[in-house]
Amino acid sequence: MVGSPRIPEFEAEFQAGRYDFAYMNPYHAVLAYGTQKYEPIVRDGAEKLFGIVVTAKDGPLQEIASLNGKTIAFPAPNAFGASLMVRAELDRQHVKYQSLWSQTHTSAYLNVALGKADAAGGIMATLKQQPQAVQDKLRVIYETRRAEPHPVMAHPSVPAADREKVRKAFLEMAATPEGAALLALVPMRQVVSASFDDYKALNQMGLEKYYVKGGD
Repeated sequence: MVGSPRIPEFEAEFQAGRYDFAYMNPYHAVLAYGTQKYEPIVRDGAEKLFGIVVTAKDGPLQEIASLNGKTIAFPAPNAFGASLMVRAELDRQHVKYQSLWSQTHTSAYLNVALGKADAAGGIMATLKQQPQAVQDKLRVIYETRRAEPHPVMAHPSVPAADREKVRKAFLEMAATPEGAALLALVPMRQVVSASFDDYKALNQMGLEKYYVKGGD
């Protein structure tokens, strides 16, 4: 197993086809398929992924249109749900805003809680990971369209029989209480077989406009 210290290095590695298998976000899956024909083999079937927009709970901003001209904190340009999907939705809603890049989901939420940003992009999972004192200062005012969550991808150079063995191993692991508990930490709460058809809809969202090559 290998890891990458930063997302840009990870992107460069999979676009060069250096991983046999890789776990990546849905838009990375689109890029990996386009550059190297990586194919999804499994994903989480329990729930879909979506971005959220949060504002101060005691503030006046209660709908997406009220963010026009405001400052919105994002973890990073290429964060899938929290940034790519949220920015695409804001433009679709004709909302003009100033971006504040805060590096992490936690920092984005804190910028709102501390009054340094009017709103933040995030995802529900990371919002729920914040201390209750922070959550109590925030409210979700918008949810983006849904997408299938992160897949495990296989490079086409991996023999089909080996790809199937790995897919089967994931499914069999998920069928045991111990394996399911470990996979839930990924999170992958309900392992199902995947194909690129699951991610084709992302091509209609125009996310390439917001993707920054080499950006975290």
